[in-house]
Amino acid sequence: MSSTTNEGEASQPIYIVYYLCSQPTETKDSPRTRAIRRAKRSQRLKAQVTDLIRANPGGVWMLDLMQLYRKRFKRNMNFLASGHLSLLSLLCQLDEHVVVTCLEDGSWFVHLRGAEPQYPPVPVPSPRPVSASTPLTAKDALPDIIYDEVFPEDCMQPMEVIPESSLRDIQPADMVEIRVTEVYSPSHFWLMRLGDEYHITLENIMNEMTRYYDDEGRSRFLEAGAMRVGHYCSAPYDGRWHRAVIVQLNDSDTVKVRYVDYGTVESLPRRELRPLKREWAQLPAQALRARLACVRPCADATRWPFASSAHFLKLVANMHLVANVLSVNTEEKVIETLLVDTSTPKDLLITDTLIKTGHADARHDSVRASEPHLIPTFEALESGAALSPKDVMFYLNNGVPLEKHPAYVEHVIAPIKRATTTRDEAPGLTRDSASEPSTPGQLLLAALEVGAKSSSSLDEEPRSHSSAPLGERPLCSSASVASVESDIAALTLEERDTYNSLLREDLVVAHWYKAGALGRAMHPK
Repeated sequence: MSSTTNEGEASQPIYIVYYLCSQPTETKDSPRTRAIRRAKRSQRLKAQVTDLIRANPGGVWMLDLMQLYRKRFKRNMNFLASGHLSLLSLLCQLDEHVVVTCLEDGSWFVHLRGAEPQYPPVPVPSPRPVSASTPLTAKDALPDIIYDEVFPEDCMQPMEVIPESSLRDIQPADMVEIRVTEVYSPSHFWLMRLGDEYHITLENIMNEMTRYYDDEGRSRFLEAGAMRVGHYCSAPYDGRWHRAVIVQLNDSDTVKVRYVDYGTVESLPRRELRPLKREWAQLPAQALRARLACVRPCADATRWPFASSAHFLKLVANMHLVANVLSVNTEEKVIETLLVDTSTPKDLLITDTLIKTGHADARHDSVRASEPHLIPTFEALESGAALSPKDVMFYLNNGVPLEKHPAYVEHVIAPIKRATTTRDEAPGLTRDSASEPSTPGQLLLAALEVGAKSSSSLDEEPRSHSSAPLGERPLCSSASVASVESDIAALTLEERDTYNSLLREDLVVAHWYKAGALGRAMHPK
């Protein structure tokens, strides 16, 4: 090993070159580069906030700092990009220069250290055009959220609501021009009144919303902190923007909204939602709950068949109709009405069409709140708890049995079972879940026993309002449907209930039970 000076002096540059070459190359977006950039932004933001407080040594409200910053630097204060979770956490790191005080009312006041604090009066919020329907609670607190960024001043704030339409000006016997906007069943649909004060005003608002979000408001998105149940926002549907309210949080990126002017419930990604400007919240929500009068499900069934609901939707979709109001339930906010199609030379009653096509039975009394086909409730549908019409069709088209879906069981099947076990029934197969047969074989055995007991009293059983001899039954859209509906009309109430129970379990068993019941009716002992 050599130790001469010349060799030592010559080796040093070689070592330096090797050291420099061995260092990792810093890319533009490497973690170290991002950390350095964030630290620089943090130092710059701290200096800017300190300057603002020095310009107001007597102190300012913490939330006013956001406005002062925007006014002076012509941009929003982006403390998150500087590595701070909130404005309060940033101010706490400036304790060398500022003092942060929490007052008794929960507001935060900031003043320069060493200066005498001068507490201004608490700012009184400007009156809102819409008010909260329920008082604020502890659950409505928004910790660590910059209010102005999450809830822009010109948009709907938490606990502000779009008012509901009043039913005071709708009275029995009124004839109201309407359009049906959403259908779950003939006992669950939503309608919108037509006229300058209603659908025309709404159309103008929607046109303005669409122009705004397609142009000036294109970059306005609903912040994650605004994803709260009950918060009103703007949501797209079929290429246009509509007023909506969040009814469920599916996950961090998906919510269920209800279009308040239509009654439709839809799941949407958060990125598709926009804040709703307050000026568009003046018009009351236009969707009104309604149920069709003078009809009931065929053969006293406990549920409307999906085919009946689909046919009803086909009759009323995109139609200007006249609603002949029979009654208004102000407690449940439901209108019971007849619907008239006046677009043809002869007025067409939607109720008559449903009955003639075999999708409903006639009735001459008013709907009772305890009837099973009124399940699910409007509240369950509007809150997204029950399956929406779109969900129902999706599961049916994909072969998913609704009886196995938790939401359908909770809001449809279970309530119907409770309703049917509490009403007066003829002796026979009970609907109580504790004693109801659960297999097709048990159902068939119980059904045959019930049929044998009831066959001798066929003429004594009450019939459906639309019961008629086979030859006098109205023709349906298909001969097979007409035959089935005519056969059902010839069954007793007990046999109908049994047949409907079997139909949900096994179509073959249900068919043979119906055939046996009809045979006993034709050849009584």
